[in-house]
Amino acid sequence: MKLFIDEKIKKWVLMYLFARLKRVPFKVYCKCKASRWIRVLTVLLSAVVVTFLVARNIFLVTLTYGDCPLIKLFSGKVLEEYIFSVWHRAAHGECYPSPQGYLFLYLFSQIAWYMKDISIFNFFMNLSFPLSFIAFYEFSKRFCESIWARFFAATLYIINPVVITYYNFGGFMWALVFLPLALLFFIDLLEKPAMKNLAGAAAFVNLVIWVFPTFSVIFLIALFVIATSYLIFASSKTKFIKDTAPKLLLLGLLIIMCNAPYFFAEWIYLNSPSYGFEKSSVLRDFQFTYKELTLLNFIRFAGNAGSPQVPLGYNDPSNLANEAGLIIPIIMCAGILFAWRSPQNKKLRIRALLVVIFTMIIFVLILRLIIYSELKWIIENMPALWTLRNPIKLQLMFAVCMIPFLAFSTERIAVFCMDFFRKNELKKAALTLTLTLLALSHVYPYNYFVFKGCMGLDRTYGNLQNVSPDRTISDIVEDSLHWYVDQNYRGIILPFDHQTELHVQFINPLLYTGRLGTSSKIVNVIDNELKSGANLTNLFRLLSIKYVYINKAWEDTGFHIIQPQNLESIKEDLEKEKYA
Repeated sequence: MKLFIDEKIKKWVLMYLFARLKRVPFKVYCKCKASRWIRVLTVLLSAVVVTFLVARNIFLVTLTYGDCPLIKLFSGKVLEEYIFSVWHRAAHGECYPSPQGYLFLYLFSQIAWYMKDISIFNFFMNLSFPLSFIAFYEFSKRFCESIWARFFAATLYIINPVVITYYNFGGFMWALVFLPLALLFFIDLLEKPAMKNLAGAAAFVNLVIWVFPTFSVIFLIALFVIATSYLIFASSKTKFIKDTAPKLLLLGLLIIMCNAPYFFAEWIYLNSPSYGFEKSSVLRDFQFTYKELTLLNFIRFAGNAGSPQVPLGYNDPSNLANEAGLIIPIIMCAGILFAWRSPQNKKLRIRALLVVIFTMIIFVLILRLIIYSELKWIIENMPALWTLRNPIKLQLMFAVCMIPFLAFSTERIAVFCMDFFRKNELKKAALTLTLTLLALSHVYPYNYFVFKGCMGLDRTYGNLQNVSPDRTISDIVEDSLHWYVDQNYRGIILPFDHQTELHVQFINPLLYTGRLGTSSKIVNVIDNELKSGANLTNLFRLLSIKYVYINKAWEDTGFHIIQPQNLESIKEDLEKEKYA
């Protein structure tokens, strides 16, 4: 009887313990799941907060500035023609061919047209701000352990002089969403050559090239340097080549296939006597844009004379806030000490980033040497270099590689700071803590208090009305729509400047006279005729220009394409000829 009771008690105890053990994984799973959702919500909330701080005044506003064109509800038809019919952009007067570059503009404009509200288009365009934050947060996971370091990296990615310049320059901000994801999947492909990583790398690398085609040269070079770094530092080079080479070859084939129209259009463009650049002016362009891009300015994300960095005040010696940028090279030098002592799973990534960073620094030094030694034969005979006439591409690629390294270094410095406090080494602790606080303070206060938020737009243009659609040009464009439907003739607006170009290119492209721009032969012919005082009607008939609009509200912005000396005289001559 006793034995039976003991066996029964033992059975109950075992059953209870088994039931408790069954519940443990469920409770752990619940905790992990709750923690994961809290982290996701925290990231989303942070993305919304950063977006509000930098873009609250412009999120639903239609703006025209830099190289950002005006899009209206009926722009979809023109965009469709650009993409699917006449995909060679030079045929419509563009500076660079980009067949697939307008797919997102077309998609967003069509959604806005369906919803009958242009604010929908603006919303989708500016959705790139929170998505850029999230994308870079994911990318920084490969380098940073703590969540605060990833937040620091993602915030610095959105709020830094290079990105603010790129925004003011009129860059397509969705490129900043795809760029870190392309690097993320490419690094994953090198570390684990799986089809999933190959698909992700192919998708986002192609998207970067589509939305920012002139960035492709420096971007593909950076990918090559990363792959070479992994090969150099691989423990078994033979195994690395055997595992990775087939996938990289397939990736290269996918990039060529997906961008074949762009590469073909670029080849036609560069070999066309009508649309090619004047080689004699290329070196002058480089000398102007790189004159303030010293090595120190390059490392601290400033020094681009060919962009809005100058009116934004990033190179102003009287602006003491600019000196905060010096913390970038200081932390970079400190971070090099941690790179070779980093965890094994991050060591290859950190080394690859460092190789890219130093490669770009050396490249800038060599390029400046070529430019200011006036080695014309190198500049004029290398069309691939022409895409780097504005250093914003170099600066953007450098920033994307530098920011994760800065976050990693800041995280390591903070850890060492805590160790020094534990060891009562207060001087060392105070020094490292000061460096860390400087790094963190450089992100938001520098750009908010100096430039009053709004990504520097308030500082650059005074108020948002100056970057809103020009009323006079908009009236001209609307008046031109009745003859644009027939598409039998062209038109022209005098004066025709860059601002006018931005207003008409996606609404009535027939207001172009062909490829405009400072080096256009057509522009030179018209300018010569205007200066000589000749009758323009014969020239306009030769160019199929039937409609001439005089923009009396035009203001001198310093970026001229066609600028008549005497508008009233031209208007009288055209009226005498009964020219519409």
